[in-house]
Amino acid sequence: MRTILVPTDFSENAMHAARYAATLARVYDARIVFINIYTIPVIVEYEVMSNMNTDLQQMQQIAELNLTDFKNDF
Repeated sequence: MRTILVPTDFSENAMHAARYAATLARVYDARIVFINIYTIPVIVEYEVMSNMNTDLQQMQQIAELNLTDFKNDF
């Protein structure tokens, strides 16, 4: 199976890279997989840790919405 992994930060340059990957995918009969990485904050104090799950869920939701928009624009 041929797969092209396309990292994205949802920028215009990332869209250009995705379009180039699409050209390669057509030539090599490959599929495209988009990936976005975000940093999980390191929290040391216990009191702040209680909010960490909510913050991580919000970060994930935002990334998923941005990725959906990116794919739709693609």
